[in-house]
Formats: sequence, C-alpha cells, structure tokens
Amino acid sequence: EGEGVRTLVFNKTEFLYTLQSKEETESVKGTYTYNPPLITLTSKNPKTNKEETMTGSINKNKLSIGEIVYTKQ
Repeated sequence: EGEGVRTLVFNKTEFLYTLQSKEETESVKGTYTYNPPLITLTSKNPKTNKEETMTGSINKNKLSIGEIVYTKQ
C-alpha cells in the first residue's frame, strides 16, 4: 500500500522485478530456481551492488515472499 505497483515477470531462468510508484520506476533482473513449492530469487541490489537472495513459496496462483503476496495474472 502506498509504495506503488510491484510486478514479477518470469521466463525460463530469469526474472524481472519492477516497482512503479508515482515518483519513479525501479527494475531489477536476476535468476531464480524453483523446487516446488519453494522459489529462490537471486539478484544484485542496485544500491549496494551486492548479491541478494530471497526465498518465497508458491501455492496455486499465489507467490508469497515475506509479507508480500503476488497473484498470477
């Protein structure tokens, strides 16, 4: 809420994360592995240039990463 619209797009081995707010659009590309139901996203933080890893869980058409839940479109 209030942060903007978050989008995750997946292809065969990579993902693109976009956060679009009123002020700016931030995009991050990375790779992922999927071992049902867990998904691991790896990318470089654009601010620190360090590699970061996030783990989420997929249940039907929902992807949960921490407190954020994405719904498949």
